[in-house]
Amino acid sequence: MVIYRTTGVSGVERLFAQASAGGQTRVAQDSLLVRIPGLVALGAGGSIALIGEDDVHPQRWRGTPGMIAALQTLGDRIQTQAAAIAALPPAQRPAGIFPDRLDVNDMSLPWGGLFDQFGTWHHPHKEHRRGTEADVAVPAGPDYDDFARLVRLVWVRELGHTIVSERQARNHFHLRF
Repeated sequence: MVIYRTTGVSGVERLFAQASAGGQTRVAQDSLLVRIPGLVALGAGGSIALIGEDDVHPQRWRGTPGMIAALQTLGDRIQTQAAAIAALPPAQRPAGIFPDRLDVNDMSLPWGGLFDQFGTWHHPHKEHRRGTEADVAVPAGPDYDDFARLVRLVWVRELGHTIVSERQARNHFHLRF
């Protein structure tokens, strides 16, 4: 019996085997597609903006259908709240900055697997493998604290998911579905 464990990188992996018995050697080869099935693209427009596009990973906004739906809900709530704030008389508006859309940066690649962000094949984005994580822009600083509170309220309390704040180091929240 042979047990094969993938490397965590999505794509086609080639398998080679060699066995010898009774003075004869047999060689076999096959290929295996390593991927997370069912990932779909997050669309831009409306309450969602896709940011951070580059030539290395032009299709970096893939997720499970549940993750996509949760991000859409979060984006719609942000847009609704921003419109409500804009409708207030100027003297009643909060002093901070309140974006009218959800800026989504890194999610998962089309087949999932290791998200090689810097061309080193190390793990700076080790959680962006299964389509259940996303980085969303929530800049550091008091001007964005009310916005951060709304994102946390909707994502954690209303939708029941988790957040890792990376606001100080990277100006974003890391959302987990």
